[in-house]
Amino acid sequence: MTSVATVEDYQRLEEKISDLQVLLKLALGSLGVTQVVKVSDIAEIEGVSRNQLLGREAYLLPNFGESEYPDGVRRWKVETFLDWRKLPIAKRRAMYMSYLEQKRKKAQTQN
Repeated sequence: MTSVATVEDYQRLEEKISDLQVLLKLALGSLGVTQVVKVSDIAEIEGVSRNQLLGREAYLLPNFGESEYPDGVRRWKVETFLDWRKLPIAKRRAMYMSYLEQKRKKAQTQN
């Protein structure tokens, strides 16, 4: 006989995953591992090309490609990227479409 997982089982699993993420973050920090991700890292994780990310797949990038760091290559804190990935893809895509629409309207009012 097989048992069915309960909501509590899933909540416990989520807590364990969260604990593991914290431990991993601490371990990487103590090893001196850089805790940022670049566009090329995200492209590899998401299974798309860098050019796709910078084009029509920009909704996969935190802040739609706006870097957290003003100088150098586009990059984000690992935590920012992980938080972004928690959002369902459909929601990120909808947010991106709204973002593009706002940019279009802003550009039109400036002309």
